[in-house]
Amino acid sequence: MSEEQPQSTPAPNDLVQEFIDKYDEQLDKARVSAEHTATAGWQTWYAGYRAQLHRDIGRMRDRLEEARNALDDNMLDEDVVRHVRDAMKELKDICARADYINSAVLDPIVAPARRCEKLIDEYASKAIARKDRQPLVEADVVRRMNEAAAGVETVTFSEPTGIVSINPPARQQAGRQAEQEAGAA
Repeated sequence: MSEEQPQSTPAPNDLVQEFIDKYDEQLDKARVSAEHTATAGWQTWYAGYRAQLHRDIGRMRDRLEEARNALDDNMLDEDVVRHVRDAMKELKDICARADYINSAVLDPIVAPARRCEKLIDEYASKAIARKDRQPLVEADVVRRMNEAAAGVETVTFSEPTGIVSINPPARQQAGRQAEQEAGAA
């Protein structure tokens, strides 16, 4: 018979290590997104997509404004009804295209950044709940979780530029700011 090797998993009570492991996994995926969105090809495509969406929305706004003006003039004839119906059909097409691009292209790129943000919030809440349930055993879990969260690189997605950024840990940013303030004094 062969002996089973013990698995190297974090202790069941080590919420902080569980957070770090899950966050690192998502951060690796976010790095891929950041590399992808840093390319000229992505940035050109994204800028073109945003510009086209802006033009489409502007065109719809103009068409609906024309229909509103006709209705303000108490004109409710077949032309106005057809104009509104055509505008609504076009609006549905624009929305369908945007939904498709969001689900097929943008969501896979942005998802790791959003999951990183969600993990920080989720594990901060778990730490508070754990401390509330076991105040003597888990007295420092919130502090340890806050320290762990302050020590991870953060991920952001810029909607206007379409770029995923990996940012230095908050702890590192605070240290730089203190150095800059000390140097200025």
